[in-house]
Amino acid sequence: MTCPIIVVGAGPAAASFVARHITLGNQHSLLLIGEEPHPPCQHPSLSKKSLLTEFVRGRLFIHPLELYAEQGVKTRIGTHIRKICCESRQVITDSGEIIDYDKLILCIDSCTHSNPNIELAVAAGLNCDNGIAVNENCQTSDPNIYAAGDCISFIRNGQQIQLESIQNASDQGDRIARVLWSEDVTYDILPWFWSSG
Repeated sequence: MTCPIIVVGAGPAAASFVARHITLGNQHSLLLIGEEPHPPCQHPSLSKKSLLTEFVRGRLFIHPLELYAEQGVKTRIGTHIRKICCESRQVITDSGEIIDYDKLILCIDSCTHSNPNIELAVAAGLNCDNGIAVNENCQTSDPNIYAAGDCISFIRNGQQIQLESIQNASDQGDRIARVLWSEDVTYDILPWFWSSG
């Protein structure tokens, strides 16, 4: 049995990777693991409606929950990854379960603004520089591990930068899927984001 591609995280980068994986028709098995108790979703700004629970929870999902099962994507929601073992290509969950992977895609959100959540990567020995350092293909210092979203720093105009942006995360997830399926692409999109001013 072929080891799956494992996606860690349940935000826009993970959802974008899964969507592109599906549209490219790749038959490689995919396992999405997220700490959150739900599939990848948007994180809307707080409002009276959301605080009063008038907002329909399902509308926050980036893709309908049924899509994952219909497309053969296995999910492990509410599961925390405790350790990455690069040499053996395995992840270990908090419960002690060991899961083999072919490729690992880290789509971990920042724990706070300007403070990338990189402890897992640091412990695994991945190069980090204000985030998990990746090259133009969103590949880390381990050739079997890619990363996207708020947790990474990437090269832009010769500098290693870190950017927290939904569009940036989505673009990077999409790029990783294309790179894995041998499409000749690099991540060189001009980053942008909304502001309130």
